Amino acid sequence: MTRTSAFALATTLALASLAYCDAPAAAAGGTQPRAFVSSNGSDVPGCASIITPCRTFQYAHDNIVAPGGSIYVVNAANYGQLVITHAISIINDGSGTATVLATSGDGVDINIPAGATGGNKVLIKGLTIDGVGTGTDGINVLGATNLTVVNCTVTGFAAVGGVSISPNADTATTNFWIVDTVIANNNFGVFVESIENNTLIGTLNNVSVFGSASNGIEASNEGTNGTITMTIENSVLSGNQNGVSLTGGTYVAKNVNASNNSNFGFFISIGTLTLDRSTAQGNGKGDVSISGGVFANSYGNNSIGSIVAGSLTPIHLQ
Repeated sequence: MTRTSAFALATTLALASLAYCDAPAAAAGGTQPRAFVSSNGSDVPGCASIITPCRTFQYAHDNIVAPGGSIYVVNAANYGQLVITHAISIINDGSGTATVLATSGDGVDINIPAGATGGNKVLIKGLTIDGVGTGTDGINVLGATNLTVVNCTVTGFAAVGGVSISPNADTATTNFWIVDTVIANNNFGVFVESIENNTLIGTLNNVSVFGSASNGIEASNEGTNGTITMTIENSVLSGNQNGVSLTGGTYVAKNVNASNNSNFGFFISIGTLTLDRSTAQGNGKGDVSISGGVFANSYGNNSIGSIVAGSLTPIHLQ
């Protein structure tokens, strides 16, 4: 699947997911600073406290929690797909497996309009987001200024990817952090693109991306004036098509192991990739392929098996 066709399919199925969740296009939220959800909760007016919790993320988001507030998980359950239209934190701090099951559409769809009351920041912590092989995106970011994903598992999204960050024209700059997260058995693992001249600035730290049918991490700067700046560190990319595939932008890989992928460990076409203490070994078509970009090998401290196109440029950081 090409990037263009993947994005078109994602857009179509994201609309379907809105209907599936039965959520309003721009839910205003409630008035409470926080709400709890539980397997024993009920989606009724006034649900919020740990004694009378709500049942689903969507109801608490739409009706209880004010923009900028938080939803806390009480215990293990499937809490349903979620369309986020205002700033919010979804937090599971070890209360059991809090699942978002998405047999179609997106698990978590984020589309906050520019200038929204309460800001455009989203935190997702401690969720298992499962597309069971038929979902579109695990987390789909169409509009947000800040996204933080911590200690999550995203799996089984066959149409586009585990985490898709492709903001619309309303979001000039999106900052994103993905930390301590497993992204396995999706089409793309992490799919990042600037198609509306957006500025995307991101960090992936301690992220494991396994078994992607396409690329483990794919990033593309398609906007005429858009930019992507991304750091990947302390992460493992294995069993994907390419471990990392980059087209345009500025990227740093620190202590990244991109080994045993079916094509390449690192594939870069246009842009800049700086490697530091990183490994690429045992990839099917070669470990590094460089076309049209600048590839900088920091300190010569990387373990690279084969370079099938382009060359490494040793650099010395100050």
